[in-house]
Amino acid sequence: MMKLFVFAIAASAALAFSGCITNQSWTMAGKDANSSGYPVNAQSTVQLVTYFQFMPSLSGYYLPAGIYTAEKEDANGVFFKAPKGIKSLSLTGSTETEGGIYLPKSDTTGIRGYVYLRMPLLGTSRYELPDWFFSAYGKKWTILQDVTTDSSNWTIELASSNSPPSGPCKIYDRQQRLMLEGMLASGKMDGTWTSFGSNGDRLAVLSYHQGIRNGPVEMWYGAFAFPEAAGHRKLDGTFVDGDYEGTVTRYYPSGARQGERVYEHKALKGARFWLPNGTAKPVAAAMSEAESDHKADMTYLAKLEDMVAQSLAHAQRKIREQ
Repeated sequence: MMKLFVFAIAASAALAFSGCITNQSWTMAGKDANSSGYPVNAQSTVQLVTYFQFMPSLSGYYLPAGIYTAEKEDANGVFFKAPKGIKSLSLTGSTETEGGIYLPKSDTTGIRGYVYLRMPLLGTSRYELPDWFFSAYGKKWTILQDVTTDSSNWTIELASSNSPPSGPCKIYDRQQRLMLEGMLASGKMDGTWTSFGSNGDRLAVLSYHQGIRNGPVEMWYGAFAFPEAAGHRKLDGTFVDGDYEGTVTRYYPSGARQGERVYEHKALKGARFWLPNGTAKPVAAAMSEAESDHKADMTYLAKLEDMVAQSLAHAQRKIREQ
């Protein structure tokens, strides 16, 4: 018989649940909780092979075993809708509701996984997933699909059947949600390209010339990782011949400056970063954070470009009516 996994840290809750324990099998070796995300996007599917229950204070949640399907995507992660049976927990009992899991994407730093519960009249509640959930990756839960194997289910809309294609281009996921939109010139990304979350929010806009990043780039916070900051500017900067040049500014969800990176002749030359209260970080810490942010930016943009390449190679083609 499967055990109930309940963990309470509030004093009163600790008394009420003094007979409950966490499931030690959830702490088996797996992906470390502090690692940088998972290979997920709007085409991914998550499977829990056993149920998971967690009560961090006076309330918590119950996640049923089963398949969790991707419902919404933003720049930082993907929300997976739970199968029937997800519950809200309290000291007085449980209530079946709707909700699911939000997981961060690969190479996303500073973002945890969350559980969202949609409660009638009360709105949406968010809980952090505990470390022992992440430690069970590959044992108690797994990702069944990822971006690298699903492009054949996408649709790429082109202006003509010419090869290589030129003109307007739109790329849709398997549920016909717009993921990317831009221009092609002889099969290469050209002009302005826009990335969208699965809820239609704009996540990034950047410019190309004959397949090379060239021109302004802007990014915005997505609704699931930062619901209070959805649509707020996350980053702005400029590419010249494929590399950052000049000042790249990153913003906190509040809108305050988080950091500035300065590039000269394709190299990172300096950086300034601030705490949320405006206090400047030491130079060494600022440079370390700048290098980490640079790597995250390059990984994210490379994935967008790979999505275009994968779509041109494998997606179902649709010629837009003139």
